[in-house]
Amino acid sequence: MEYYDAINYRGWVKSFHMEDVSDAIEDKIKHYVNYLRGFSKSLGNCFEIVRTDGAARRHTGLFSTKAPYYFLIYITDLEEQLLNAGYMMGQLSLYLLTKEIGSCLIGLEKVNERVQGDVVYASKSLQQTKVFSEPTWVVVMGFGMPEQKIKQTKKKLHQKISDKNCTYRSEVDPRVQSIINVGVHAPSRMLVRPYRYVINKNQAFIFAKGESMMTSAQRMCVHLDCGIMLAYLGLKAEELWMTMLVKRSEKRIQKEWKGMKYLVSISFQDQ
Repeated sequence: MEYYDAINYRGWVKSFHMEDVSDAIEDKIKHYVNYLRGFSKSLGNCFEIVRTDGAARRHTGLFSTKAPYYFLIYITDLEEQLLNAGYMMGQLSLYLLTKEIGSCLIGLEKVNERVQGDVVYASKSLQQTKVFSEPTWVVVMGFGMPEQKIKQTKKKLHQKISDKNCTYRSEVDPRVQSIINVGVHAPSRMLVRPYRYVINKNQAFIFAKGESMMTSAQRMCVHLDCGIMLAYLGLKAEELWMTMLVKRSEKRIQKEWKGMKYLVSISFQDQ
């Protein structure tokens, strides 16, 4: 499966064969994550891949879904860095799918030190100290060969987002519209997709609706899921020869819009 095609079939896998992938595939994964980056250089990219042995024995609650590998991202902020973490996980999960490897977003937990396990790959920006100097959380995605073959049921990405999900401030470039459409099909951990889009020409502002009705775990997952969605949008933009820029507006963070919380802004330009 080609990288651009993976977005049409993406979904979470819940059960895995516990055997390691081949050495050749593992080397390809290491090479890919060596160049894996978030949407913001200032946020850092502190992540690693570990095998089950060792990690699962010490962190049974954290690794509730059994998988042969875990992709771990360490963060110190529960909003912007969660967006960034989701963005990286979204990219990796799509790449893994091209190798017929399934993945599953497991969750988020506060930690005092790095998760001990059989390290397959560690980013250079991940500090080597055992105890973290500031409050830190780890976001976990399990992956491996799925027990059942991944169903390649193509999603209807051409369907236009309804006006219930979008507010249009101007006439929209058809390419930008097709990119935003992809966001509807991005997976989420708790099946909560509260996103609302305000679109103006080549820009889109993403909000979350109904946050007051969610549990604290769901509220945190909104930022993580939104980051995963951003990875999908960026991939679709690249397919259409456009570049997606992601940023957060401090001005918009300070105020809500019609009961919705601002998450992030995106804009598109020709490559």
